[in-house]
Amino acid sequence: MTSPDIENGGKFSNDHIKDGGNLPPQLDWTDPPDGTQSFALMIEDLDAPSAPAFSH
Repeated sequence: MTSPDIENGGKFSNDHIKDGGNLPPQLDWTDPPDGTQSFALMIEDLDAPSAPAFSH
């Protein structure tokens, strides 16, 4: 998976956060292994009010 909207380990721009534009980031999925039926994406929210982080 790649995205032009975020770098690995980077932060989402204001376009993609709740208090900003709240737009979904573009996600590009390529070359899945044969038999792949779905993908999962986890995001760790390091500045969420819960400590130490919140997983989406």
